[in-house]
Amino acid sequence: IKRVPRAVIYELLLWITQRVFFLIKVCLEGSGTDLQTVIHEMGHVHYFMAYRHQPSLLRAAPLSALHEAIGECFTVFSPLPAQCTKHFVSLSLNVLKH
Repeated sequence: IKRVPRAVIYELLLWITQRVFFLIKVCLEGSGTDLQTVIHEMGHVHYFMAYRHQPSLLRAAPLSALHEAIGECFTVFSPLPAQCTKHFVSLSLNVLKH
């Protein structure tokens, strides 16, 4: 059987449930941009964790831009990708680069 080359779609999926389980599923290439995207999504998780005990009306952001602003704050104030890569290597977690 011969495999047909096809384009791989890299997408980020974030599932947030009412329980203490958060799953971020993503195809990464090991670049700094990918790391910043994951950190941005972790900002959304942090927002949800802070408001998960509130009624559903208060859990939703008043503006969708608020969620994005929180995610961007996490991205802006996160360590630089080069520093994170050094940290991952020191923890023996290999960052794959193509």
